[in-house]
Amino acid sequence: MISRVVDVEMKVNKIKGVYTSNGEYEEGDVFIETTGSTGPMGNCMKYGNGCSMCILRCPTFGPRISISNCAGAEDFHGERTDGNYGAFSGSCKLAKETLSKELVNKLEEDGVVVLKVPKEDINLDKLKNKVCQQYALKEFAENIVLLDTGHAV
Repeated sequence: MISRVVDVEMKVNKIKGVYTSNGEYEEGDVFIETTGSTGPMGNCMKYGNGCSMCILRCPTFGPRISISNCAGAEDFHGERTDGNYGAFSGSCKLAKETLSKELVNKLEEDGVVVLKVPKEDINLDKLKNKVCQQYALKEFAENIVLLDTGHAV
């Protein structure tokens, strides 16, 4: 199924099924909400730096719809240390075709490339905004870490 969920059908306090953007209805015993309270693009503009075409792909598939919110549960909102809403992912996908041949070769050989960020461009404060704590380490402010996770689609 390559479609996003746009609404739910409830029976008492249980989700009976979900409706997709292409008009299909899927019943099930269990539905797993995997997008949290991320997006849509308006929130990325309001609380972040705009759309970075993250894994949700809002421009392609449309804004995220909260299954849990449609079912009546209140979504939690990520909050930064300064009290503002929102958080930033520590990673993004890059198409290999956008990298130099040298970097692509190293990635394909070793699976990883670590590039030093010039001292004048290091910003440790940005780590406070990271939602994924594994990327909120000093090393991720001082370096650009490229991992070969296969072809980005």
